[in-house]
Amino acid sequence: MPEASDEPIDVIIPIIAKDLLVLPLCIEGIKKNVLNKINAIYLVGPSDDRIISFAKKNDLIYVEEDTVLGFGVKDINYITNKGENRSGWLFQQLIKLSGNIGQCQNFVTIDSDHILINPHVFLTKDDTFIFYQSEEFHWTYIKVIYQLIGVFAITPLSYVSHKMIFNKEILVQLKNIIEQRSGKKWTDTIISSLNRDDSSPFSEFELYANFVSSKKKKNKLWLQKTLYRATSIKLAELQNRYNDKLSVTYPEYLQIK
Repeated sequence: MPEASDEPIDVIIPIIAKDLLVLPLCIEGIKKNVLNKINAIYLVGPSDDRIISFAKKNDLIYVEEDTVLGFGVKDINYITNKGENRSGWLFQQLIKLSGNIGQCQNFVTIDSDHILINPHVFLTKDDTFIFYQSEEFHWTYIKVIYQLIGVFAITPLSYVSHKMIFNKEILVQLKNIIEQRSGKKWTDTIISSLNRDDSSPFSEFELYANFVSSKKKKNKLWLQKTLYRATSIKLAELQNRYNDKLSVTYPEYLQIK
């Protein structure tokens, strides 16, 4: 495990109310297993009393999602050709790319159903970014990256891993290139570039990580396990049961009825 930087980071978790079932485990995993110093943890979501109450109870900072980009999920209205409303899915990705949340220059975003069960470093002592990689591959992601920034990003592993460290200065550079190439605002460019025949045509993680210079990053296999959702599981139990993994995920589509 590389030595963590002394520079503090923020942690940002996009959320909706139904994510509150697994969120306590996610928060506990972050506090116990992120070796970087955490300045603050932000919950970004709709104006919902349940989310606001959870944030206050757990000493987290709540951010109303419509304030981040100057528009809300309803303004995107991203419907696939199959009739699927993917506006919320896309909106959360744009929020991560905004760089408009938190006080630190570097921040980690993590999905609310993802639990870190062993130590993670995201920024090293020598200012190298650690990107965790999965075995997922989606050709549409590659095509969109090329369309947006002119980079043909085919790699043996994927950066889609439920978590990523972002640097605000690099994000500005990335969005400037997108706007220079398209002549439009970066958010509009991304939305208009997507293939509506595909339910998941874009990954903010793939776009950003492939833009970051190879001299500034180190890739690490994420060693993750996907599990059925359960309400009574504890972090210590997950650590004991899956000690050979770095993380586990409880996606909603695998919820036990």
